[in-house]
Amino acid sequence: MSSKETEGLLAGSVEQAYLENRSAGGKRRTEALGALQAMYVFQFCGSLAYGMWAVISPYFLEARGYSTVGAANMYTMAWVAYNVGQIIMSPIAGDIADGHGRRPVFLASAFVVTIFFLTFVYPASWWWITGSFFQGAADVSWGLANAVVVDCVGQGVVPGGAEDWAPIRAFRAVATGLRHDTLDDNVRQELAVAMESVWILGGAGALVGSALAYPVWTYFNDGAAMAFPGVFYATLLWFAYEKFPETRPDQAAAQRLDSPAAVGAAIRDGIASQAEAIPLVLRDRRAAWLVGSYFTLYVVMTGLLNIGIYWGQATFGWGIESGTVFTCLSIAAPFVGAVAASAALFPSSLRYARSVALLLALSIVGSLAVGFLDDSAAALTLVPLATVGWGVFPTLTALLTPEASGDQQGHLQGALWATTNVGGLVGLGLYLLVYNATAGAAPPTGSAVWLLSAGGMAIAALCALAAGEPEQEAFSLVKFVRSGRVSVPDANI
Repeated sequence: MSSKETEGLLAGSVEQAYLENRSAGGKRRTEALGALQAMYVFQFCGSLAYGMWAVISPYFLEARGYSTVGAANMYTMAWVAYNVGQIIMSPIAGDIADGHGRRPVFLASAFVVTIFFLTFVYPASWWWITGSFFQGAADVSWGLANAVVVDCVGQGVVPGGAEDWAPIRAFRAVATGLRHDTLDDNVRQELAVAMESVWILGGAGALVGSALAYPVWTYFNDGAAMAFPGVFYATLLWFAYEKFPETRPDQAAAQRLDSPAAVGAAIRDGIASQAEAIPLVLRDRRAAWLVGSYFTLYVVMTGLLNIGIYWGQATFGWGIESGTVFTCLSIAAPFVGAVAASAALFPSSLRYARSVALLLALSIVGSLAVGFLDDSAAALTLVPLATVGWGVFPTLTALLTPEASGDQQGHLQGALWATTNVGGLVGLGLYLLVYNATAGAAPPTGSAVWLLSAGGMAIAALCALAAGEPEQEAFSLVKFVRSGRVSVPDANI
């Protein structure tokens, strides 16, 4: 990208907006705080529904006559279809939200997701794949949630600020360590904590949903249990309608989506704008390396989180209790990694790139250990070590965010989320292929999914080191191997 194009991209950036508005007040700030708090609830509860659905689904399919391997393939193909829908629609929906406001796009998304959740009580393979595609196309909540968070930070409203809810303020104090009242003027630190806050709330929701799946399945069983996430999501739709304010009111008022013709025109414009998506995401060499780390890590996260239960079933005969424990540990451990990174590692001389690599290195060791154990309890005990490095994911999102303007954040976050879903698609296909070839075998063959995870995280770590820090010379593998370290400037970043 030329310097002129870069200047155009960075004009009116979130970083500039944050520095200008962080001490401002007024109605816009109050509305931004309300949107941020509504997003907390939506991300927690929406992820709760998905976490419950993810744990119940394999057992529902087996109850309807699928074998364990057949259920694994059906479940994985449904997620593949879901990811394809997300890849296609997330950038388009993000661009529409930039031009027409976040609220109408968000509510339309939640409504369609609710409908499709309720239809999965019909277990036909063709419907699970078709319905999952359309649900994925409609579910743009994560990309829009990130855009809303960036809108709020750009208006000077940060998660855990003085006016926020007490639990979020407490989390900010923990996540930033001794710096919670004295973060420097660089918006990257604020965005890292902001993305981490919403990501952890979403993960906590998935954790609670995974834990609730067992009693829901035990009490309701079969179709009623499968419909439960959809019923829960319907209440969440009502909440969003009542409580979620618009964070881009000028655009929403100027270009209302109040007719089929207006919606059609917005979709056509959104499709046409996708030629700008790749330059927006891969805007310079450092961004390209960060995207490489971001993408590869999501390959591992999606593949292992979805296939791990089936690996445990084939290797140790896990039931729903052990499957629930595996899912909960895989979701909870990255929280610890994320908080440790923002509170202790990022402020240290390690800064961002080497902190990311360090946490991923811990998970490489954990993955290798889990894969070669022959005891179920011991394997579950080491799952947190194998997944703690996943906690760097929101930081990678934050590092890719501040240079773009507020007018492009919906498109940028949608494009980034589409990138993760390409990674998710690759992960699901790759891990399913490896699982089908090695299920039930003794190590090292039976360890293949964990070896694959270790290799993927090694690539993600090297990409992060190659990206380096802002205004730092790009990482040199030869220099790294010879010196054993990468120099990092003392300047705040």
